[in-house]
Amino acid sequence: MLPFIIHSDDVPEAEGRYPAPFEAEALTFGRDLGSAAGVERLGTFIERLPPGRRTSRLHAHLREEETVYVLAGAPVLRWRMPEGPSEESQIRKGSFVVFRAG
Repeated sequence: MLPFIIHSDDVPEAEGRYPAPFEAEALTFGRDLGSAAGVERLGTFIERLPPGRRTSRLHAHLREEETVYVLAGAPVLRWRMPEGPSEESQIRKGSFVVFRAG
């Protein structure tokens, strides 16, 4: 197989956790497809989100954009605009979400 062609089943799934002092909270289970394929500037993950867990804490990136495409289920998206209150939106299978840099 060519090194730039991978299959998600061949990439080990790992449970996500934050570093101390937040390591007690278990996050998603994910497969880092981008690293497995050797990319350097485009992160690509498949994440499995069990009920009651979250993918990450509310955060923002100065230079990176982030996208989410929902393959199954109906997760709740928590987000906020700069200087605004956090809000929640119900998303579902087929939803494509874009977080712009900054």
